[in-house]
Formats: sequence, structure tokens, C-alpha cells
Amino acid sequence: MNSKLSSYSYTLLAILLGVILPRIFLIGGYPMGDEGTYATSSLLQNVAPASDSGAFWLYSRFTSFIFDFDGNHILYLRLVDLFVASLAAFLMISIANELTSNKLVAVLATIIFLLVMNQFIFIHRGFSNPIYVAYVFLFGALFYLLKFRKKTYTGVLLSSVTLLVYQYFFESPLCCFPRL
Repeated sequence: MNSKLSSYSYTLLAILLGVILPRIFLIGGYPMGDEGTYATSSLLQNVAPASDSGAFWLYSRFTSFIFDFDGNHILYLRLVDLFVASLAAFLMISIANELTSNKLVAVLATIIFLLVMNQFIFIHRGFSNPIYVAYVFLFGALFYLLKFRKKTYTGVLLSSVTLLVYQYFFESPLCCFPRL
């Protein structure tokens, strides 16, 4: 029980220090970068969900429900992006815990990587690109591969298919595969 509690507290500490604190200071600023493009795409997906814009834009489609609420939609979209980044951080620390037996080393390494991943130059003020959705897919596939090591071929196949599906539907900046 005590080791489980400390493992959860280390995970929450890594997410708080590596994701939430760097983003919370930037969350109230003016829109910048590609944030307007993705927010406009979300709005258009809300207004006309069946429209054919030439791209799937599934991240915008999944976040289009934000425009059903009143208030500051850019702030809400940034909060959704914060949640997705926190999920990616959780998967990243889970991978680090699988790779090492020392939880403190796993947390410190994860915090360093998360601080770099959440720098202003990469995220602007939040919701600037779907890279954190790509991290969720990538880290999820890697975690599955590490967790079920005996079924290597299944893990490799699942990881590959996951990344290809993500690339095709979400327009990932992680890898370049042309559309058919």
C-alpha cells in the first residue's frame, strides 16, 4: 500500500512539475502560432461536422464540443491540451517505471524530459499543435510493448499500426507518410 501511494505521489509530482506548472503560467495569454488555425478548425467542425475540408483534422473534431459552451473557448481548448499533455506525461512516467526499478531516477528523468517538452518554444501557450496526441499514441504503444514483452510481435504490430493510423487521421508531425 505504502509503495503504491509513493508511486502515485511521484507520478503526480512529475505531472505537476513537468506539465501543469510550465503551462499554467502561459495559459491566459493571447493566441499565437498555429493555435488560431486549430481553434478555427474546431469551430468549423462544430458548425458543420460533415464538411469536407480535404483533411480529417480529428483532433479538431474531437475538441469541437468546446464551442457548445459559453466562455473563453481558447482557454478551454488549452485546458483540453493540458489534459492530453498530462496523459502523455502519465504514460511517459509509466514507461520510465517499466524500464527502471528506482522510482526516483524515473521521476527525475521524466521531469527533465517533460520540462523540455513543455517549453514555450514548442507549445506556445497551448493547443498549438496535436503533438501531444501523437505522444499519447506513441507512449501508449511503447508502454504496451514494454508491459507485454513476451508477445513481442503483437506489440510491434500494434505499435506500428497505431502510429500509422495516427499519422493518417491526425496529421502527425512525428513521421511523414503520404496519404493514398
